[in-house]
Amino acid sequence: MKRLLFTLIAFLLLHCPLHAESLPAAVGERIRTATLEGFTKAYNFDFAAANKAFDEASGIEPTHPRPYVGKAMIQLWKYLLNKSDSAKHSFLALSEQAIDAAEKYEDRFGEDAESKLCLGTIYGYRAFVNGKAKSYLKAAWDGKKSYDYYVDALQIEPQTYDAYLGLGVFHYFMDFLPKPMKWIASIMGISGNAKNGLKEIRLASEKGAFSKVEAQYYLAQFSPWMDGEFDNGEKMLVELAKEFPANKLFAFTRAVWEIRRNDVSSAREHLRTIVDSPDDPTDGIRMYARYKLAECEFRLNRYDEARKFYQSFLREYHDETYRATANYRIGVCFELSGRRDSALGYYKIVATMERKFGDDIYSARKAGLRLKSPMAAEDSLLIAAQNALNSGAYDSASAYASQLQRMAGHSTDMNLEAQFLIAESFFEKKSYQQALEGYRSIAVKKAERELWLVPWSHYQSGLCLLKLNDPGNAKKEFERTLDSEEYDFSNWIEFRAKREIEKIDSRPVQ
Repeated sequence: MKRLLFTLIAFLLLHCPLHAESLPAAVGERIRTATLEGFTKAYNFDFAAANKAFDEASGIEPTHPRPYVGKAMIQLWKYLLNKSDSAKHSFLALSEQAIDAAEKYEDRFGEDAESKLCLGTIYGYRAFVNGKAKSYLKAAWDGKKSYDYYVDALQIEPQTYDAYLGLGVFHYFMDFLPKPMKWIASIMGISGNAKNGLKEIRLASEKGAFSKVEAQYYLAQFSPWMDGEFDNGEKMLVELAKEFPANKLFAFTRAVWEIRRNDVSSAREHLRTIVDSPDDPTDGIRMYARYKLAECEFRLNRYDEARKFYQSFLREYHDETYRATANYRIGVCFELSGRRDSALGYYKIVATMERKFGDDIYSARKAGLRLKSPMAAEDSLLIAAQNALNSGAYDSASAYASQLQRMAGHSTDMNLEAQFLIAESFFEKKSYQQALEGYRSIAVKKAERELWLVPWSHYQSGLCLLKLNDPGNAKKEFERTLDSEEYDFSNWIEFRAKREIEKIDSRPVQ
């Protein structure tokens, strides 16, 4: 019996590490301070200083995984923003170092929440990279590992608030997976719940340490599409841009939000700063800034400037999304400048392009119409009215639209679009009753080609009724939105209509 007991003890000693060693608290605090400094530098796009801080942290304890995660994060950003193969290879190499360091750290100090959190983060990054490369099976397996490590971290230490960012992102995006991709969720064993996902991201944004800033950025991006409060999202972006003034991604996203609320002048100023800045490791942001700057110039009726920025964007950009819209807008700019022959070449390009994005689908359809008939005076006036609306000149938009309605010989669709613009102008000026009357006058009509006008008018009527404190009738309008099929931007508006219905249904009974 004694011999058997001795043998068992010997086996356990040989095969089960005792983890007698523990990381001194003072050493852990030094690593934490150095890595947090690195993250702050990285968020301000000072990557050299960030990497120096991460190296200092690694010098304190080479097996601690957090500094490697920080360095990998920088390479991930470079890859996503520049589509750089070298950045991708650097990221993958650093991710292996981070995983290896975490495993050695656990062998030496035992499993803890920090090492699990680091593993969850790095596998989450890898899942994203593999997803971008369309290696969906790899992405699913890395995502599964990431999710499980986040859960492990919270089981070890429930106050590991950074883990909630990863969990929240998974829960949010799984809710929007297209049907052909649902198998990914089955492999990962993760159910989608966008509402709970946002709650988890918000918790990380309030109480996280390493992921606090990243969580705030995601929250600013995601929450407006769920609750409709776009102003709150922009406020968060403005604060981030103030805290990290050299971060071009924050500045760019703020400009996009300014365009959304028709403050084109402010957006143009911020985008100009990005476009005119010297070369940096995230030059891809400048490419997208040119596209958005082209949109600003177009809305301000500066068609030559808009065309040049669209063309500059297309010379650098090689993905599918936005290409149809950029080419179509170039054609419109040429035609509005009296150069229809040049415009036709771009319309033909758009007609043969692959298009899946809402704006691209709309642009391709309009390009097909432009190929068949040149712009008439009413077409130019319609664009002027749209641009006035989209640049915040609401009275001018109404005046142009009213003039358009008085013109003889134009189609029913043109009349309805003019009425929609007038209603939109009232809505933007918060004259909701007048806007509602305009939208309702469209909703009872039948468009010929601009099929989006009726469902969009129902949706906008619903928003007006919410503003007028009539949720019951607002719900009916949102439900009518869902009755239509096969129109421009249908996915976007159906999503928003369903969310508004859910919000109304979840209201407490009065």
